[in-house]
Amino acid sequence: MSAPAPASAPAVPAPRLAASAGLPEWALLPLAAVVWWVGGHLWWLLGGMDAYAGTSALPLAAGWLSWLVLGALTGGVGAGLVGRLGRRRGLSLAATGSGLALAVAVTLLQSLASVSDAPGSGFDEEPVVLAGLSAVVVTTAVGGWLLGSAALLGRPGLGVGLGVLAGLAPPWSSSVVSAVAHPSGSGSLGTVSAWFGAIVLVAALVAVGTTPPLRLLWWPLVVLLAWSTGPLMTAAAWLEPLLRPGYGLPDTLPDALSGAWQVFRLSASPDARDLTPWVVALVVAVVIALVVPLLRRGGATPSRDHGPAAGSGILSA
Repeated sequence: MSAPAPASAPAVPAPRLAASAGLPEWALLPLAAVVWWVGGHLWWLLGGMDAYAGTSALPLAAGWLSWLVLGALTGGVGAGLVGRLGRRRGLSLAATGSGLALAVAVTLLQSLASVSDAPGSGFDEEPVVLAGLSAVVVTTAVGGWLLGSAALLGRPGLGVGLGVLAGLAPPWSSSVVSAVAHPSGSGSLGTVSAWFGAIVLVAALVAVGTTPPLRLLWWPLVVLLAWSTGPLMTAAAWLEPLLRPGYGLPDTLPDALSGAWQVFRLSASPDARDLTPWVVALVVAVVIALVVPLLRRGGATPSRDHGPAAGSGILSA
């Protein structure tokens, strides 16, 4: 008589990502739209959205070119980073892209109508000027969204998006404070905003990490993006006085762009800025990136928990 077969052990269910470990993709669409407009243009909203005695959703004027670029680029990067909160990469990308397109279309149409109806806007009412400013908004917003969406590719991509925000943080934060508090001096505000950018740079470098060691190759790119974003804003500000009637536009536009490139190069020189926040940011990022993994390994304990395999969020792996 044969022995009875041993009872089979109950199957252990495979670890599964919890349904609540991320936002549904449909929620990312309105969130990305709000991040682009409200987050990117917060200083404009707090300042009353006053353009030629009207209410414009965007600062759609040649004299506001640098601020137009600041809002569209900051909001675009933020909208792209929102995709990090989703559950599935492809759908998250589509949702944030749709939200960005919706926000840009609605705010642009409202701003075009506001500028056209406002009395005394003159030069900014010209169709070629409005078309050029609209093109700046669209291309800058899409470029920022692509940089922010790199976060969907992993932590190095997240560092790229945050690196761009690190360069935008000083002008963005100073503009928000100026819209609310109207400070009398710009010296202390500039210093504080520079350190705010340094904090964001630390977050960008820590997001990239040092494990595996090849990730260190991404650090120079992240720092370069943060370093060059400020000069880009300076070059855009230099163009503003040239975008006026009587300057021979559009024939003089190539010369103006050439001059803006020279301004960009001069602004990107190490002699043109205080290096202290940058050095401190690098040192702090290195310390955090090296110490945190050691602390995690030292405190790790074996576990049989078969809960969610990973969390979902901006800084998740």
